[in-house]
Amino acid sequence: MILPTGETVVLTYADFIGTTLGAMYNSYSWPFFAELLAYIESQADPSAVGVRLSALWAALGLDRETVRYPNVVEGFPRVACSETANPDSFHAWQEAADSSEEQYGYFGRLWTFASSICAFWPAADAGRYTGPWDAVTANPVLVVGNTYDPATRYEGAVVVDRLLPRSRLLTVHGWGHTSLFLSQCADQAVSAYLLSVSIPAPGTVCEQDVVPFAEAPQTLREQLAASDVSRFPEAVRRSVPGAG
Repeated sequence: MILPTGETVVLTYADFIGTTLGAMYNSYSWPFFAELLAYIESQADPSAVGVRLSALWAALGLDRETVRYPNVVEGFPRVACSETANPDSFHAWQEAADSSEEQYGYFGRLWTFASSICAFWPAADAGRYTGPWDAVTANPVLVVGNTYDPATRYEGAVVVDRLLPRSRLLTVHGWGHTSLFLSQCADQAVSAYLLSVSIPAPGTVCEQDVVPFAEAPQTLREQLAASDVSRFPEAVRRSVPGAG
């Protein structure tokens, strides 16, 4: 594969799985990812594949000219490792990776590897909360669930809502990971909750503002350009012509 910069890159199986995982989190990138898949499947010219991969990176905010340090290296284990109990043997993680791959498929091994840093993470939170999960809270808890979230399933939000005596489930009919910037309806509900502890009416469902593939042949950029782009993440705004 040849990138627009002229750099030659070998797209390995591991690279492909990692790229797929990243794209699944952000539904704004799906049209770009679909193009990349089509070109790879058709065994297109390496330069053409490189152009599509670069377009996907840009949609995800990963283009090399504008990418900012995401603090994932420190931020993820600081939470994931300090709040959980983990084995201290890499052999245990290897076995878990094999089992996860067999049980869940393509992403099982990748996610297990990502958390293997917890085997020797030096810190732990002695005060971490381990339950009960049906405690009565001082204020109502707003639980937000995205119906088509590839990382945190909507069913989990439903379970949490059922467990907590004072909770309210806000359903976001949307695609991608979490609800942030997917729906103005959901963003307004979350803002109202954070600012005044106001919860939406029971059974409230918010729709995603821009749904990839839903209005073909209108392009994703045209859909975004017709939206209030000021509320989108910078990586998304960069894909909109004339947006700041």
